[in-house]
Amino acid sequence: MVDGKAPHVCDPTIPIGIDEIFNTADYIGRDVVEKHAKELLAFNKAKKPFYAKAYQYLNAAYQIYLNNSYIYTNALDHAALLKAIAEETACLQEMPLAMTLGKDRHMFATAITPQGMENFIDTLTTGKRVIRLVGEDGMGIENMLDELKKLALQRGFDTESCYCSLNPEKIEHLFIPELNLCYTTVSRYHATETVGDKTIYFTDFIDLDAVELCINEIEENNRLF
Repeated sequence: MVDGKAPHVCDPTIPIGIDEIFNTADYIGRDVVEKHAKELLAFNKAKKPFYAKAYQYLNAAYQIYLNNSYIYTNALDHAALLKAIAEETACLQEMPLAMTLGKDRHMFATAITPQGMENFIDTLTTGKRVIRLVGEDGMGIENMLDELKKLALQRGFDTESCYCSLNPEKIEHLFIPELNLCYTTVSRYHATETVGDKTIYFTDFIDLDAVELCINEIEENNRLF
């Protein structure tokens, strides 16, 4: 079931045959709406600038967020990270390649709302074997998740990828349903009560002395973000 109203209009491929449209407008009193049509148009016009402002502020916030990511990436021990990725993906590497690639489903587990950040990580991970990836953006978590997803797909496993609500190109959580396995990012922005079956600390792959030199900048960026 998908939301098909603007701005993410989604037309059915084959109406009735495959897809159906559930029109909620069929259950709204037409007389009432027509009576307030001009008022509703005024509300729509009034709220439009607020959407534009919100997106501009989110974009500005993300640029600040990226500053910290840049600092962590510069302090990253790539050799140590690659070794950890190799160790974590070893079980998939040992499996034979499939004749047919698995399918990846793109989703969001976190949303930015007027009430702040909201996520459903604890609900999504219930009953699964959970590997917690603890660290901040720029520490290599995305690299590990991308490699895990690629290897799983090559071995015919379907995957479910949850992406960052600020950057929809960056994966944050990965599910491999057939293995009942979940990899979840844990950071200051991804709070979770899930204990997990295993935890990988990505600060182990960071030159902490190099980070300490930028600690004032990091703290200021965190305050602004």
